[in-house]
Amino acid sequence: MRARTIDHASALVKTLLPSFGYFGGGAADHLVVPVGSAVRGVVVRRVDKLKNHLHLRGVQLFADGALLDVRDRIVTVGTTPPPEEPPATEHVLWDLDGIFSGSQARPSWTVELSEPVHVDEIHVHNRLDGYALRSRYLAVDVIDPDGTRRLVHATSGQEQVDRTMDLLERLVGRPVGDDDVEDAEDARAWRQRVVTDVVAALRAGAWRTVAPQEWLLLLSLVPTRTGQQLEGDDYALLGLALVEQRHRVPGTPSGLRSFARVLSTRAMLDEVARAVTEAAELLGLPPQMLTHHGLRDAGVLRREPEQQLAIMRRLVTDMESLGHHVLLAYGTLLGAVREGRFMAHDDDVDLWYDLPARSDEEMWSRRDELFARLEALGWEVEPNGRYVNAHVTRADLPGRLDLFPLQLHRRKAALAMEHMEVRRLPRSIFLPPGRASVEGVEFAVPRRSERFLAERYGPGWRTPDPYHEWTWRLTDQ
Repeated sequence: MRARTIDHASALVKTLLPSFGYFGGGAADHLVVPVGSAVRGVVVRRVDKLKNHLHLRGVQLFADGALLDVRDRIVTVGTTPPPEEPPATEHVLWDLDGIFSGSQARPSWTVELSEPVHVDEIHVHNRLDGYALRSRYLAVDVIDPDGTRRLVHATSGQEQVDRTMDLLERLVGRPVGDDDVEDAEDARAWRQRVVTDVVAALRAGAWRTVAPQEWLLLLSLVPTRTGQQLEGDDYALLGLALVEQRHRVPGTPSGLRSFARVLSTRAMLDEVARAVTEAAELLGLPPQMLTHHGLRDAGVLRREPEQQLAIMRRLVTDMESLGHHVLLAYGTLLGAVREGRFMAHDDDVDLWYDLPARSDEEMWSRRDELFARLEALGWEVEPNGRYVNAHVTRADLPGRLDLFPLQLHRRKAALAMEHMEVRRLPRSIFLPPGRASVEGVEFAVPRRSERFLAERYGPGWRTPDPYHEWTWRLTDQ
């Protein structure tokens, strides 16, 4: 059997294209479904037989390159089966507030409009939590003006196999689907040959010719699931794809989390880091590094420390005017105590502020009151969902600070610790504060900083570890 003629439903497809159906797990990527006609509704459904949820960031409609606002035309919207807690629907087809269904085989989401609207493209945005591959068996239907429902895209259909083969042959300049593939061993060997040839073509300049949706087809060659593993040039292809996301959408952290199940050790992350470094140089980007948030510019805090120090000093001044003290926290404190500077692999500034509160309810209330007062002083405050911290920025100063409350009790201080879980430590660790320098500028720090660092990062805190408490579990952590 030729690879070109293998059916999309064949078991060999999972070996030839181990992430077949994947359409992105980062903010820079989404599925683009061409339509080019008037529609009265959209249906997105899972087509696999396993009982599961339909979970997406959202769906948007586009015409003439612009997002369509059809919120006033929506007459029905919902999932089958419905979730236990139905989400808000007032911004469906506009904001990416999430689509959630109950659990069953082939769950679906449907939206119907009061009148037809011309749609050029439907954009389907995948989840960002590292489970994007769960949506690989997805179909998109439109409801025509006469009520007829028709399929316009299937992420795991035969058309996707054919498109992928066409792309691979275009890149390597020869037929790649004519190889005989009789069993899984043949399929593995075929995949490795093709990945090596594709990487060589991309390095030779072909990366400039690959469209965003085609990069997602290339990523179908890279394993993502538990039990699979990266080998050979898989790392190079993954590195090129992740860096291309940063090249195309500056500031995006990339879809690195989608590959958590095949990047389970520090050695594997090191391989990706090397591939990312090489790809960044090829694509003309600054050196990149792997962080808990995804890809970031390497040494971003060290590269322009004066900018970070300026916004830090401004926050200290404003917080003191409001009756609160600010201390260096977490990674920023670790860099100050260990090296007297920002850490090379850190990508944000962590700070505590003292917040006396006798209960959690009082802490949340006083925190929100403080945020309002900061906003009155020109700060933009973005609370971090259900967690206690917030990201703060200013329009007149570059940089972003991660601000955490140090909830003070009589003898204890409650603060975010491992994996953002709140723990209580002796108040005497923190107050009265000491002093330490970052890039030659003094800031307040916990009085017993070394004890805190040992408590938070363990006895080996003096040895740099860029993968400490990594976003997903590492087997050698």
